[in-house]
Amino acid sequence: MPTLFSFLLLLHIGLGTLGLASGLILLTVKKDHQTHRRLGRLFSGSMLSCGSLALIMSSIHPNLFLALVGLFTLYMVGMGHRYARRKNASATLLDHGIALGIFITGSVLVLFALQTLVRGNQMGWVLAAFGGLGLMYAVQDWKALRQHHLPNAKRIQLHLQRMLGALVASISAFLVVNYRWFPEELPAPILCLFPTFVLTPIIVFWSRRVERGYGPAQSLNNEKAKEL
Repeated sequence: MPTLFSFLLLLHIGLGTLGLASGLILLTVKKDHQTHRRLGRLFSGSMLSCGSLALIMSSIHPNLFLALVGLFTLYMVGMGHRYARRKNASATLLDHGIALGIFITGSVLVLFALQTLVRGNQMGWVLAAFGGLGLMYAVQDWKALRQHHLPNAKRIQLHLQRMLGALVASISAFLVVNYRWFPEELPAPILCLFPTFVLTPIIVFWSRRVERGYGPAQSLNNEKAKEL
């Protein structure tokens, strides 16, 4: 089915580009601003569609890597969106299902990474990094889902971590696909993990900032105080 696959590929590229662009702009927008919410919806919609298309394309032309990255992206954006909307509501069966899904995906990525490294392919380190992140997020989710009511700071912290993680995944996927355009001397694993090296400090910075009560969490608390 070359015609259908080509159409899906073009759509995948377009949505991925839109998601990547909106995600990068989001890094510069004030977190409690209306523009942030609108760009966030654009980013989420683009990434969810992109991840879904990756699964469809991998079923037409079997590609385990594409399927796993698609699942990883769907988890990041999906659970990030769930944390943003959860507020005072308790976790649902859907939340537990998503957490279980990333645990399975992370486990498969780690096994796939070991198999790839044994064959002498250094791209296994990239798979191992994504798999390790997936398992780490699964543990975080299970701890959070056990709480009936998440504090605003914790909820927003988890939201930011997953949305920024989705941005890392999208940039890495872009670099993997376009690796041939970069200098041959540049090792593929280093190039593909470059977004992780750059954006991880930003994720840590915002996580600690929100945890200390600054940023969006502080704005929510101030709004509640006014209501009282």
